[in-house]
Amino acid sequence: MGKDEHLKLSRRLVVLICLAQVIVITCYLHLNLQFVRHLRPLSVNITFADFITEYKLITQIDVRRCVAKKLFIFVITALTSFDQRELIRQTWAHKKHMKDAVVWFVVGQPMTSVHENLLSMEHAEYEDLIRTSIPDGYNSTALKVYAGYHVHQKYCSHIPLILRADDDVIVIPDRVVHFIDSFDFDDKSIYGIVWDNGSLPNRDPNSKWYL
Repeated sequence: MGKDEHLKLSRRLVVLICLAQVIVITCYLHLNLQFVRHLRPLSVNITFADFITEYKLITQIDVRRCVAKKLFIFVITALTSFDQRELIRQTWAHKKHMKDAVVWFVVGQPMTSVHENLLSMEHAEYEDLIRTSIPDGYNSTALKVYAGYHVHQKYCSHIPLILRADDDVIVIPDRVVHFIDSFDFDDKSIYGIVWDNGSLPNRDPNSKWYL
């Protein structure tokens, strides 16, 4: 092989290497762009009669947690209630009680970098937080409830049963599923305990218990 042929071969090899690098870089940028898009918060519009607002769903929902489940539980919890959430995970939301159920914790917007970091670490470990930009306070409870139902409808709508709970509630998920599966319920029935102690609804519009 002559000197000219060696030179041509070398040039072709350099061109091929450059093309390969371009392809690799292009694929890398494309995948990262898709990842960045995936991580963008999802804007959600809410309309309650004449009340219209918007919040952002910050965390990404791992739909794999909803596979083959019958009961979708979302717990309304303050973002600072780290101990309560951990206690729930160790007790009634432990995997031994969650064969047919999945639990999510709905939290609002952290106001400090400390809480932001703690929530990020918590979600990285458990992947069970529904993090939103909703203000974290009692008056935002209805918005958090909406966020829980929204996640069910958008990501886990195949799950037939939904349970909304607070972080001071105790429930055994698989027993709930067993109870429902064991009875022929009327679609319009309500089951529970009647609190018959003479209490009346609070009609004071300035009270947080107003109805």
